[in-house]
Amino acid sequence: MNDALQRAAHPGLVPRGSGAPARDRELDIEHGELTPSLKIKRPVVERAYAEVIEAVHRGAREAWKRSAELRRPGGVS
Repeated sequence: MNDALQRAAHPGLVPRGSGAPARDRELDIEHGELTPSLKIKRPVVERAYAEVIEAVHRGAREAWKRSAELRRPGGVS
């Protein structure tokens, strides 16, 4: 079923994001994030996006905790 038919059949649905944080631009050589052969300079990117990376990890930790709670007998409802 294509997207238009899905939206028409289920008007209350909201498209789900990928979960990946959005960037305002692509990584590039000019900003020092990529090498000339287009490899990511990990230390540069980790410093520039430290807060975003931590937020993603924090969200993952919370999801794992919640998942563990739900798997326990008599888990959270």
